[in-house]
Amino acid sequence: MTDLIIRLSDVYQGIERQCITCGETFTGRYRRCPGCRPYHTERTCECGETFHGETLKCPACQATERQCRTCGATFTGRYQQCGPCRKPPKPCVVPGCTNPKVPGQGSKSCQEHRDSANDRKLARLREKGRLTNGSCQMDGCSEPKLLGRGQRYCAQHSAEAPQREREQIVRRSRERRFGITRDQYLAMLEAQGGVCAICGSGNDGDRQLSVDHDHETGAIRSLLCDRCNPLLGYARDSIAILNAAIEYLEWHEAAGCGGPAQMSSRSSAHSVMPNAAAMSAISCPP
Repeated sequence: MTDLIIRLSDVYQGIERQCITCGETFTGRYRRCPGCRPYHTERTCECGETFHGETLKCPACQATERQCRTCGATFTGRYQQCGPCRKPPKPCVVPGCTNPKVPGQGSKSCQEHRDSANDRKLARLREKGRLTNGSCQMDGCSEPKLLGRGQRYCAQHSAEAPQREREQIVRRSRERRFGITRDQYLAMLEAQGGVCAICGSGNDGDRQLSVDHDHETGAIRSLLCDRCNPLLGYARDSIAILNAAIEYLEWHEAAGCGGPAQMSSRSSAHSVMPNAAAMSAISCPP
């Protein structure tokens, strides 16, 4: 391929051509002879000076002091307008500022706002409460935060961070599933005295009470512990099943203390009581 290009170049170099400017015959690859090419053309400036180049004015006339036709300022150059009038600078990006921005690539603000950029950034951080000067960012805490990059809280609040994250996850899940806000949940918890609405006790550990709701209508009922809430679910929210479970416990309690007692007034089609003859073999505890 390289040899082909070299051979073609030799062919073009040996072709006789006629200059399209002066009509002179020459040998080469261009359409103009060497004397008529732009950088070799001899020109005459308006001042009478002869020069070579492709401009219409000699270098001395290009450097002549001129007066801008727009603003009237004196400048040196080849144009009829000065640099600021030809390419006006863009304004500062700070709202309300009409000063031109500082020249240079990437510049967005004027010199005044460029010098005060750090102060304005610190002011924004103070407004958002993110500039704490080394103290814990938890509200009402003035303890120093832990050392290290990315640390925001003191030792106590940093240790409590996983618990806060878990509570936040539970709160968001509650709001998404039941539409109950944190204030509404706290109001329900205060109305129940902070305990389960059925058994009157709370959960083990730091677990929060669960929101009980009707699975058919979706209506919110009360707050239950982790033992009573599954109890209603396993019973399928059926009052008949729960009454049968009560009769079952009462029957066995009576049978274990001296024989079958009188059945309760409750009756359920779901309850199947054991045979009294079968239970007579069970000895009563001392």
